[in-house]
Amino acid sequence: MNLTITIGQLKGTGVIPNTFTTTYYRWKDSPDSDRESLFYRLRFLTLEVPSRHANNFPKMGTNIESSILSKMHSHQKKLKDFYDNSAEPIFYHSGGRYWRKALREGLSSHYKKIMVRESFSTIALCLLNSQLYYLYWITNSNCMDVVSREVSELPVWDFHSTSNLGQFKELENDLLESYYSNAERRDRKGQLISASEINFDVVQAKPTIDKIDRVIAKHYGFTEEELDFVINYDIKYRT
Repeated sequence: MNLTITIGQLKGTGVIPNTFTTTYYRWKDSPDSDRESLFYRLRFLTLEVPSRHANNFPKMGTNIESSILSKMHSHQKKLKDFYDNSAEPIFYHSGGRYWRKALREGLSSHYKKIMVRESFSTIALCLLNSQLYYLYWITNSNCMDVVSREVSELPVWDFHSTSNLGQFKELENDLLESYYSNAERRDRKGQLISASEINFDVVQAKPTIDKIDRVIAKHYGFTEEELDFVINYDIKYRT
């Protein structure tokens, strides 16, 4: 279950309140679970106001998370600024918990369509499959569904300064090849509806996704420490 605990303290009329947030914590409910120590491990971070995040109360608990997201928001452009109704579509998966996926085809009703300007489309697809986007999504979402706001409000750099579009196209090709070569088709039969679905073993594509994040990190100005944090974010549960 995805839970939020909110604690408030009345400070009086006219007092500007401080807001503190934590990162998103997971734990396993098993004999060797760390559930008993969960509340002792909580670390709070002062939230800067006003917030530029898609969610007014982003799930952040460390300075490095704050630094990564601040560098993303230092870029004024949003993905929605590159939407173009006449362009080739991208389909992002609106479900799933541990990886974010975006494809060139909509495989089910769970894949939602956006139309991105041709010159930025490949970059957008790589971004929406990146571990950086997973971190951004976890920070701003309910951690179960991807809603349009969490896609359209994604901060992006000005692509006019990007000279390596060919590199992104190569990464897109490698990523999609890995997805489909490690895909499994399953038939689901119900009393009223029967359907066939494709399931991707995204973990097999992690080496390519790591490459995508390394290229993206340069455009956002991340340090090596921040890049390492992104690549290994939530890795215990995701792999």
